[in-house]
Amino acid sequence: MARRTLSPSIPMAHITINQYLQQVQEAIDSRDGQFCAELVSFKHPHVANPRLQLPSPEEKCQQVLEPPYDEMFAAHLRALPIMYAVALDLRIFANNADQQLVKKGKSKVGDMLEKAAELLMSCFRVCASDTRAGIEDSKKWGMLFLVNQLFKIYFKINKLHLCKPLIRAIDSSNLKDEYSMAQRVTYRYYVGRKAMFDS
Repeated sequence: MARRTLSPSIPMAHITINQYLQQVQEAIDSRDGQFCAELVSFKHPHVANPRLQLPSPEEKCQQVLEPPYDEMFAAHLRALPIMYAVALDLRIFANNADQQLVKKGKSKVGDMLEKAAELLMSCFRVCASDTRAGIEDSKKWGMLFLVNQLFKIYFKINKLHLCKPLIRAIDSSNLKDEYSMAQRVTYRYYVGRKAMFDS
């Protein structure tokens, strides 16, 4: 069965809540279980879309979807910020753990942050290696947020040489101008700081 999708000019990481829910309704109407599953997956690029991160999505979902789908997708949309929050919290917890362990003499500075960076790099590799043809379905939308978290760690533990491959990956990405303004500003700030150190 042919699946109706959004225009390629409207990638999933930039669609409105109404466009997203319309995709869900079309998947339900056409009994396209696979596409419906993608639309509720945290691996799908819509997760990176700030327009879908609503504090109270119930009303919007009820306007477009019939029960029980309205409640299911409202719960999913409430959880969208979790993906970024986990990466952010991992870095913060690792930093706090480092400080506590160093005070107790049980670890050297940066040990926990290095372990956190390894986990974030694993996530980054998954995103960067996604070779699906349709960019709207690509995991590459998650790359810049992870790069920014890694930059913060590498600057903290003074391992700036590890930033270089990340900068190459973003600069060669065809999405580098499509990420959110906040992510791009953070990225350019750290790239600028690294350039100052290099000179």
